[in-house]
Amino acid sequence: MKIASFERMTQLIASGKEREAEKESQNMIDENPSHYAGYLCLAYVYSKTRRKLDLAASYIEQALLYNQTIVENYLVAISIYEQLHKTKRILELARFGLTLDYTQAKFYEALAKKGNFNLTEKIALYEKALLYSPNQVSYMGILSELLFKQNPRDKRALELQNLAFATKPDDIPNLFRFAKMSYARCDFEKAFQLAERAVCLAPNETHYQEFYQEMKLVQNPFFGTYEKARLYTHYLPAWTTVTILLAYTLFFIWGLATVGYLAIVMWIIPLSILIVAFLVQAGAGEAKTVQAKQNLYVRLPIAIITLLALFIPAGIQVVSLASDTVKEQITVQKQVSEPNEAYHVQYDETPTRVATTAENHHFNADYNKLVNLRALVRAGEQNDAVLEKYVASSYLPTFKQKIKEASNYEKLMNARFYQMLNLDSSEKAYLTQEKNQFDLIILFKAGKISHIYGHTWTTDTKEKLAMEGMMPHIVTDGKYTELNQ
Repeated sequence: MKIASFERMTQLIASGKEREAEKESQNMIDENPSHYAGYLCLAYVYSKTRRKLDLAASYIEQALLYNQTIVENYLVAISIYEQLHKTKRILELARFGLTLDYTQAKFYEALAKKGNFNLTEKIALYEKALLYSPNQVSYMGILSELLFKQNPRDKRALELQNLAFATKPDDIPNLFRFAKMSYARCDFEKAFQLAERAVCLAPNETHYQEFYQEMKLVQNPFFGTYEKARLYTHYLPAWTTVTILLAYTLFFIWGLATVGYLAIVMWIIPLSILIVAFLVQAGAGEAKTVQAKQNLYVRLPIAIITLLALFIPAGIQVVSLASDTVKEQITVQKQVSEPNEAYHVQYDETPTRVATTAENHHFNADYNKLVNLRALVRAGEQNDAVLEKYVASSYLPTFKQKIKEASNYEKLMNARFYQMLNLDSSEKAYLTQEKNQFDLIILFKAGKISHIYGHTWTTDTKEKLAMEGMMPHIVTDGKYTELNQ
């Protein structure tokens, strides 16, 4: 039922005539102090003008005392106590109000906002509120947000968002609400647009400004990548996240077995992205939220320490590889600058460059290492620590890959030292034979195989040049071994 005096107060307040509304309400109380209408109207005036809220609360309680069957009394009372943050009283009024009129959406909203309900129950209450007030955009926005929290892929959540935005595109709370939802969906561009619009409409709202600055921060590619990964795993079930991490770790182990220590790049790259993202966030002054503080003071130091721990052995590996590459380049330039002979050079049947007893002792030690290595390969040994006793660590990944081919395996197993040439004080090149044909060139450095060249072993153009450059020099200048092979 409509109350004429109350309807007039709502019109006066809407017209900005607050003083007139207050005066008329007071006159109603003076004329009939035992009637609820004057107290209701004066409480309404104070609640809308946000003045004398404690006095408004006493007036509305007086109105309820005189008449407990008027729905407007409960609606105004809930509005006043929401401003006073009296949760218990709000719940009492909302529950009793529903017994008078179950079609009042405000009662469902009050219960959902202030009651201790779980997510599903809150959704049900807002569904009721929207049912009885279908054009209320705030209900659309809140219900959309609750459905999104329950299931980020809920189609109805997106439908309600679009409907609310189409109905009232400048509703500031909804703009902010939908910006956060778009952000959670990793749609950073849309989130930025909505946040920017909310800030333009409410430039003095601090929390809108803070969120807008955060939206600007994700435009950075490093921080944006980190946030996308974080948000993606946030909405995945725990078992899915664990499965992804386990698969990545297994792939890393496979990489170690295939390409060696270079597989550590799989961890260096994401760690580097994390560190840059955290530094960007700290540089932008985003250290107010709990997550931002954890990023700066916990995750950033851990990421830096882990990266340094990975870089130390990786750096040693890179320096070793670079050193070997430079040396090979020098050898190639030296050898290809001299005249080459035919690849298959016929050798003297009565060799005159026979190794001395001391040299044969060294040759025999290297050959024994080759024999031991062949025994390990034949047994299927894959442990790097064991193989590195006979193969240089810089060459081991290539060796393990090449030996998998049947032709390379057969040639290594049948190789016999024939001639040796000292390349420098610590490296020797052994020319091997198989069935009276020159076959492999095996380089030993510091007692370990540092490289192997051959028809099937060598596929790289640069390595072929190096092999073709060494072959005639070993045949012409190398010493013949006298080993019991």
